[in-house]
Amino acid sequence: MSEEEGRYAVVGVVCATDDAPGLCTPVFRHEDGQRYFIQDFKYYNQIDGFEFIGGSVGGHFIDVLSNSVFGVGDPVQVGMLLPGGGTMISDHRRVLEYFRENAAQFVPYPFMFYQLAIMSRNQHAVFDAFGMQPIRDAIEKRRIPVVWPHNKKTHGRWTEEAVRVLGMLWEFYYSGTEIGRILGFSRNAVLSKAKRIKLPLRENPLKQGDLFESFEDYGFDEGGFQSGSFNLNGTLTVGKIHFG
Repeated sequence: MSEEEGRYAVVGVVCATDDAPGLCTPVFRHEDGQRYFIQDFKYYNQIDGFEFIGGSVGGHFIDVLSNSVFGVGDPVQVGMLLPGGGTMISDHRRVLEYFRENAAQFVPYPFMFYQLAIMSRNQHAVFDAFGMQPIRDAIEKRRIPVVWPHNKKTHGRWTEEAVRVLGMLWEFYYSGTEIGRILGFSRNAVLSKAKRIKLPLRENPLKQGDLFESFEDYGFDEGGFQSGSFNLNGTLTVGKIHFG
């Protein structure tokens, strides 16, 4: 059932795990007191409706005290569990901006890159994230890794892990200086390595409106998918998304 009338207040978020950062599903209460609802939308620009999901919520539910209310036509809201244990709920562009501005604190958590790659709708970022072994293991085992298996300083050596992280940060448009600060290299070393491994020239998708060329080519069907991480454990769903 999709509700299109009235206002909805955020009452909490459902996260895939409660011991590591990640995208979460905002959960809403209708102004008449009925709960719980999630957003229904086609694209991330606006809410098309609210889907009633019942009187209880499973998974890792975190209560949120908020005075914000939303309705059809408002920007889609995205929840995020932060490294310090706090929560953030905002529109998807602000969440992506926060992720970019606070890159260093998210590097130890590989699954964040996969989630944000899907939300940014950047095909290169999605496939770079999917190529990370910890993420492939998570998809295969239905388990989200909390941190990188060997998250150590590179001390000037380009390890396979460091190259992977370079590729991910590059796809998310971090500058050479930002990447160098995170990985422990100089700006010139980062740019030189990016050139040697032939990373592509970049145009910011937030400015260009970059979308997948074909959803079907990249594993998505026209019926829709649950945003976040292919819904690994049935809880990580910013909302129900439809294509076509």
